[in-house]
Amino acid sequence: MQRNGDEDAVDLARRMRMVAMLAVQQEVFLRPQALAAGIPRQRIDYMTRTGRWSLVLPGVLTTGNPADPVIRIRAAALWAGQGSVIGGRAALFCAGLISKVVGPVDVFVPPPRRRREPNGVRVIRAAVERGDFTVRDGIFMTTVERSCLDLARWGHRNDYLDLALRRRFTTVHELPKSLNRSARRRGQVLARRAASDVAKNPWSPLERDFHRRLRDAGIDRWVANSRATEVPGMVLPDVAFEDIMLAIEIDGRRYHDEMTDPEAFERDHERQLALQRAGWTVLRFTRRQIEETPDLVIETIKMMIARLRLGAAR
Repeated sequence: MQRNGDEDAVDLARRMRMVAMLAVQQEVFLRPQALAAGIPRQRIDYMTRTGRWSLVLPGVLTTGNPADPVIRIRAAALWAGQGSVIGGRAALFCAGLISKVVGPVDVFVPPPRRRREPNGVRVIRAAVERGDFTVRDGIFMTTVERSCLDLARWGHRNDYLDLALRRRFTTVHELPKSLNRSARRRGQVLARRAASDVAKNPWSPLERDFHRRLRDAGIDRWVANSRATEVPGMVLPDVAFEDIMLAIEIDGRRYHDEMTDPEAFERDHERQLALQRAGWTVLRFTRRQIEETPDLVIETIKMMIARLRLGAAR
């Protein structure tokens, strides 16, 4: 049967509405949204059946690749509905901190709403406090600091928090604020411990462990990864006791590996020479020494601190 101009105009209007929606929602949409845009049920079923559209989650479709993390996250937000907040690693991915999303997409759903978890989504039935979420591309998601602290609450390693601080996606000053806002959350002890471990701004898990050993030994009055005084250029010792000009360097970060970065060895020793020329004392420890003979490392540091402070007092 021949179509008339009015029918063609209606189809064009439907397509335009659909295109506009897909552009805003990154190729992801709800079935009711397609119906509201004027797409007939039969057409939706046909597009899904033939694989032109893919079902990502119950009632959520996409014109793109359903395995794409951007599409998975957008689909989880649409599926969870109003008031939901994307969290965990998915939120860190959207912030640009990490490059992939491993495992299900975490989504906070405010009580008393209850939704059965589909594959690929983990529902946390809790509201997210104001100040702990932001909006990216129209999706509500937890802030970088809240996401990292939540991952600590859920038993993940502290590497995400290390990375966020090192790349300046957040600061140590933001952590207590988020901790206070979510003081009644399960896993708060783990979150506070994670925040304490990065209080001095470590740049690697090894540095974080080393900082903890210093604190446990009662060694204080030090800073980490801070510009050394009296030294030309940007020289940042791993740990510095500025009052006695003692620098501690840790050999063990991935980027110290000569196979990864052939110039790392030379740069490290140029940095040490720059410190020594400016009057600093430099102690170097390897990963093995810190992990296998920590008592000897701590004793060496204490002896050097005592010697330098005694000399400064004369």
